[in-house]
Amino acid sequence: MNIHQLKYLLAGVIIAFLWNGCKDDEEFFTGTDNFITAFSLTQDGTTYDASFYSDSIIVTVPDGVSLKGATVAYSLSEHASIIPVPDSISNWNNEMLFAVTSYNGKQQTYKYTINRSSIDAKGTVILATQEEVDAFGATGITAIKGSLIIGRTAGTDSITSLSALYMLEEIGYNLIIKPTYAGKEFTGFDALETIGGEINIESVMTLETISFPALKTVGSITIEDGDRENNISVSFPKLSTATGDVSIEEPLSSANFSGLKSVGGTFKLYDSYSKGELPGISLPLLEQAGALYIGRFTRLTKLQLPALKTTGDFYLYYLPDLNVLYCPDLQETTGTLTLPSTSSLTELELPKLQKAGGISLTALYTVSVPSLTEVTGDLSFKSMYSENLDFLSALTTVGGTLSINDPLNLKTFTAPSSLESIGVLNFYGSSTSLPEEINVKGLKLEELAIGRAALINTKIIGDDEFNGTLTISSKDSYSASGTITFPELEGFSTVDSLSLGSNISYMPVMNVKGIRKIKKGLHVPNNNLNEFYMPDLEEVGGDFIINQMNRSTQETIEIPNLKTVAGNFDVFINSEDTKTLSFPALESVAGDFSLSTGYDLGYTWYADRSLTSALFPSLKTIEGKLTLTSYPGYSYLNKLMENLDGFSSLTSVSGIEITNQAALVSYEGLKNALSSFSAGDWYVSNNAYNPSYDDLNAGKWTQE
Repeated sequence: MNIHQLKYLLAGVIIAFLWNGCKDDEEFFTGTDNFITAFSLTQDGTTYDASFYSDSIIVTVPDGVSLKGATVAYSLSEHASIIPVPDSISNWNNEMLFAVTSYNGKQQTYKYTINRSSIDAKGTVILATQEEVDAFGATGITAIKGSLIIGRTAGTDSITSLSALYMLEEIGYNLIIKPTYAGKEFTGFDALETIGGEINIESVMTLETISFPALKTVGSITIEDGDRENNISVSFPKLSTATGDVSIEEPLSSANFSGLKSVGGTFKLYDSYSKGELPGISLPLLEQAGALYIGRFTRLTKLQLPALKTTGDFYLYYLPDLNVLYCPDLQETTGTLTLPSTSSLTELELPKLQKAGGISLTALYTVSVPSLTEVTGDLSFKSMYSENLDFLSALTTVGGTLSINDPLNLKTFTAPSSLESIGVLNFYGSSTSLPEEINVKGLKLEELAIGRAALINTKIIGDDEFNGTLTISSKDSYSASGTITFPELEGFSTVDSLSLGSNISYMPVMNVKGIRKIKKGLHVPNNNLNEFYMPDLEEVGGDFIINQMNRSTQETIEIPNLKTVAGNFDVFINSEDTKTLSFPALESVAGDFSLSTGYDLGYTWYADRSLTSALFPSLKTIEGKLTLTSYPGYSYLNKLMENLDGFSSLTSVSGIEITNQAALVSYEGLKNALSSFSAGDWYVSNNAYNPSYDDLNAGKWTQE
């Protein structure tokens, strides 16, 4: 066999082998595969490749991108077919089903789905013109990670419409609208659901409508007062949560917060210039707020908060037409509930209120708070028509002050039987008389205070030992209906303190009967008293102070039974009529003893206001210093007091200073005390006789 024959033989073998191999492949191909093996859409030069999950084809495209007219590319398993044919479809914006059939007729169904993804703007976006607003909207951006600032701080801008921003869903930080915004409507954020920071609309004068139809959560809202003439309408129907404040200081025609459930800070609606025509406020879902503040809406008749359970301060101010306040589920205010002094409210009904930080009510006919057990701060009633406090039937504690100001129909006061303790019980009667009887017996009080009241035949009943301060201060003008007098006391043998305020005006007679012991101090301030008596007082545990009594008509002011003063003794008398001061039972003063004896200016037209005698016949001990002068801080002279015989029992004093006694010629009343102090603690000046310490030791007690 030659070489050519060998070549032909080998070629035949190879061809036969290849033929048999192809024949075997055909015999093994079954045609069962029915898969879509690749899928993509191309729109405006951008290709979006599909992801496959089980029997789903998922194409992810950004929000705002339309797939209408997109070009499809796909591949199937070998010899498989697909219905509908993708090449025949022009609008890929909708979901659809594809049936893929294998070569042997087996079928599988695929679901085509679009997954929309956000397009983010990473930082703060500033849009200062209408062109910039429109261009930004055309980008299809749905989320801004920073802040969005619209308009200019000053000057003018052209922005009148925000409709181009309809695709925006989220702002990471703040939305700020500058005051030059020129549109009447603040609308267009139809898809905006979340603002991480605040909405701040800065005194935009053109606005008539503010609408955020889809907003669900926000940090805070501030719409600043622009002293506008027109009313505006605000609408946040789906807003559920504000973590900070909601503050709108504008004249409003309507306010929609129908979805609001929680406000972390203060919810404030306030019309600074009382121009708003808002007829009512309803917050049907609001359950809790850091505080509520609503004021100066002169047309507002109804405030409805049917779901409110807790709040901080609840402050209503100047709502003259308000006649309905509906809070049936309110259980606690951690701050103060303050109803407006100017309103048409005649009643308050809070059936579930259990605890309040404070309550301030004015001019109500009826109050119903049957569940109220505790007020941690102040509880105040002013110009109320109630005849008693039976509406506080469950109240046990007032941590601050219970104030009853100008009670219109309260003839007697008795605390509700449930009430155990009050910080301060304060009666204030600037325009009306106080109750004829005030009974605090058995009530734990830190202070019972009568403030600037018309005290007309008022009787106060308390425990014999009153462990609190009794404060009595008179009204600052004469009462038209009677004489102002110090109240009659029943009980009160011992009091913690007796305070008379900073001034006693228009109370001609102060006769404090029954008090024997004052644990702390007594201070009789500047006054217009004609007569002053404390006939039963025996002991003062602190300072005993009487400021100048320049209206006294008594020849002698005497405190007959006072034995001990545990603090300082400081008395100043400068009356035309009072010539003798007498403390016949006083034995000891633990602090300093200061007596201002009055003065004579030396003018014929100005009466002498000097004491003639100071009588302390039982006084043995003054642990501090004895000081006698005429008028503290001045060099006026007492020209009547000639001796100190009223101190003849004094045996112990740390030092003596006597000045400005122009008639004083005898110190013999101090004879028994000389050995108790040294020469350095003796000082006399500007008296008729000014002996030295050595003169006294030499027996020269009287001027020769």
